[in-house]
Amino acid sequence: MFRSSTLMYLVMCVAFATMGCSGSITGDGEGGLSGTGKNNRPPDGNPKNAETPGVAVRDRDGVHGILGCPTEPLPAYGNASSATLSKAFQSNCAACHGGAGQGSDKYPALPGKLSRDEYIAKVRMGVREMPAFSAAFVTDDQLASDFDNLKKLPNQPGGLEMAAGAPDSWSDAQVEEIYRNGLQTWRKAGDVDGQACTNCHSADGVELAIIGFKDDAILRRGQQHLAPEDALKVRDFIHAQRRRLGIAEVCSPDWRPFQPGGRVLPGNNAAEQDASFVEELQRHKLMVATGKVVTLEDANKALAEMQAIDMRKLPIGIALPRWSEDKFNGPEHRDINDYMAPVPTAPNRPQEYFAMEDEYLQNPTDAALYKLLDENRKNMNDLGYTQNSTVPAVPGNCPSFSNSTAWIKKRITEPKRLNVIVAAHLFREEIKNPGAFYKRPISPFPDAPQAVSPAFFLGGFAIEPPCYDDNNYPNWIKSFPAGFRAEFPETDLVRGTVTNATDRITHNWMMLGQVLDPSLISTDGMQTNKLHYWAFRNFTQKEAHLPFTYVHRMATQVKFWKEVRGTGLFPAKTGPFDEASREWLHPFLATNNQNSAGLRNAVDPESRSLPGVEVNRLKGNLIRMMMLISQDQLKKGMPLQQDQNDDHCLSVICQTRALRGYVNDLKAQTAKASARAAYEAKGFDLNLYETQTASLIADVLARMEAAPRR
Repeated sequence: MFRSSTLMYLVMCVAFATMGCSGSITGDGEGGLSGTGKNNRPPDGNPKNAETPGVAVRDRDGVHGILGCPTEPLPAYGNASSATLSKAFQSNCAACHGGAGQGSDKYPALPGKLSRDEYIAKVRMGVREMPAFSAAFVTDDQLASDFDNLKKLPNQPGGLEMAAGAPDSWSDAQVEEIYRNGLQTWRKAGDVDGQACTNCHSADGVELAIIGFKDDAILRRGQQHLAPEDALKVRDFIHAQRRRLGIAEVCSPDWRPFQPGGRVLPGNNAAEQDASFVEELQRHKLMVATGKVVTLEDANKALAEMQAIDMRKLPIGIALPRWSEDKFNGPEHRDINDYMAPVPTAPNRPQEYFAMEDEYLQNPTDAALYKLLDENRKNMNDLGYTQNSTVPAVPGNCPSFSNSTAWIKKRITEPKRLNVIVAAHLFREEIKNPGAFYKRPISPFPDAPQAVSPAFFLGGFAIEPPCYDDNNYPNWIKSFPAGFRAEFPETDLVRGTVTNATDRITHNWMMLGQVLDPSLISTDGMQTNKLHYWAFRNFTQKEAHLPFTYVHRMATQVKFWKEVRGTGLFPAKTGPFDEASREWLHPFLATNNQNSAGLRNAVDPESRSLPGVEVNRLKGNLIRMMMLISQDQLKKGMPLQQDQNDDHCLSVICQTRALRGYVNDLKAQTAKASARAAYEAKGFDLNLYETQTASLIADVLARMEAAPRR
């Protein structure tokens, strides 16, 4: 049992997640990529040499804890309540409505303007998020007494008393007993709809233990599925987990797991987010953002700087998904883009499955994780949702699926389920060994028998017009499970269609996939198609985030394949980019590697929404870095792949031709005197980025055309 007398295991030195301690965003303190320069992982996939838990420190954004999360105090257990009210009220109602029925936030005061009979009827029927409470839980006489006491409570002697039996008073034996009993309830089919907590959450609720969901939220949401007494057991189960894991502070409920640096860069739109990202790159004094890439020596230096960056730490302006969105918290939280699956996932063989989970929880190694993931892929069911709630497919639309919920189950529920399991695994590891996540190699599960990249899978499944987008089959929304449908914005429900569904899911989850595996080498065979659509359709921060992200991935491939191919750190299961690791092919010259993403244009230097000159400097340096290194490789006789067809412009020759759009834009812009003046005022070397870069691209294209094919 893990206990800690300090603020950690949860709160650790922000150097693991932000700039706070070392001032570095490199992965291993030696200018290299996280986990790739050293073999930090033995064959069984467990990290060693984990950092020693330390004390909390503050960076410029406040206290940060596990994986860079903003932290806050442990949620209070229960609520203050009057001794004159029933135990049922004190243990359940007070969590939302306040110990004196005074109401709080979105919860109304009690009894308000209700009569005694109306009050009892409301409790029995439930309303909106509030569940119905049966006479077995609280009798009519108790409700009548509560009503009378609530009416006169402000004048009562004795006032309010804090709830008794708080977790800090539990003995270790009590903690273990509460945990064991709670785990049984966690796995139990709920009395309301037959769903168990574990159908959507992790094996042991570790995510609810580290994220500061308050008791009222746990009770309110739990009672959508469970009887009130079982919801109370789950509440205590979460508090017991916090005790068992030594959690002294929790992550804010607004935390976005794995958000690099623990924060989202500011910006209300894509242009503002790109502007913030350019400032972040400048803050780190990267050559591509602040200098000039003139020579091959400069290009190699810029490449090394990019290779040293760990995307798991570099703050970005793209908001990754929260753990759980809840419409109760306001219309902005009506969002399907969280970790919670829309359709439940229940084991076909519960006894065997929970025995497997118990074995995993006793020793949560990577090997045990792979076994759990495989079981979730093969032997789960959706409690009849697919069969009972469907709209048939129409010819030509989603041809692989016969109905709407079959698609939801395969394309949304399954990858979300796997994401929950993988994320919870990394949470457990990080609590026990702070910094372990950043010690993992760039492909974090290299020995997995099947690619472990569910975040990228989830984004990729939605990348082309999916079954629920408004240009396909609008009637399908009517057949979605109620809980899923309720998370859509009201405008979607009124129209009966979903707007921009691909962008809502694709971009955030594919970016999360790239954060978790910056090389994207361990994924499925649809990768090239997914990357094409992501880059040229779904990637909204296209002027700065997009080109940097794509070139960083290729720079990562160069270093990663050079250093770890043939070792235990190279993935056993890889995607199509594995071809770029061959000795005869350089990743910058690989077909399907999308090396012109975001680099086909120059932005207006007089733009009011973007720092145009700075953005064009970044783009020009990225282009020159790639072209100078490609030129050098071609001079040395590096061949190209045989396949150079221009379908979707996936060939490296087509991608390189597209880079001419950047220099052509510069030429067109500088024909205008005010634009030329804007460039000159900021020291932008027009001769280098326009004239010399045009010649460089032309030379590289000529060498590509003449290069041998393999």
